[in-house]
Amino acid sequence: MYLFGLLIMEGKSSRYRSFIARCPEEEERTARKFWRFLQDIEEVVYYVYSAKERSTLRHLEEKYSLDESVLQKYELSEFDLYSKLVVAYSDWPMFSYGIKHIASRIGFRWRDPDPSGVNSIVWYNEYLQNPKDQAKLQRILEYNEDDCRAMVALKEYFEKRM
Repeated sequence: MYLFGLLIMEGKSSRYRSFIARCPEEEERTARKFWRFLQDIEEVVYYVYSAKERSTLRHLEEKYSLDESVLQKYELSEFDLYSKLVVAYSDWPMFSYGIKHIASRIGFRWRDPDPSGVNSIVWYNEYLQNPKDQAKLQRILEYNEDDCRAMVALKEYFEKRM
């Protein structure tokens, strides 16, 4: 696990926050920094687009003996846009309900010409081969920020229509 990214919304303004492991050996340190962030934040809703975030955090909690109460607090604050909104309240004329397809349908655009989670992993591996190439790392961060912004766009799309 090399990246945790969030879009922090404060009123109408937002800022992207990331926790990134610049090499595999930094995974535990990065996970612990993110855990402290989760522990310290109050009254929040974490919008996600699958159960993957929860299962990844559960895996890290077990792997590094992290404070289980932080994970429990997170789980109580998580809202899965995919299952609790897209699947539950809509029907789209498309073969995939993935965030790229749905958000693109409502007009959201990623900065990257070929955005995908798989590509992000490829970019990270390329970065590991040449850590001086900070452009690869920046591409990953921008892609992740855009994913976060796509979820906000989707949430706002539904809010306007409900």
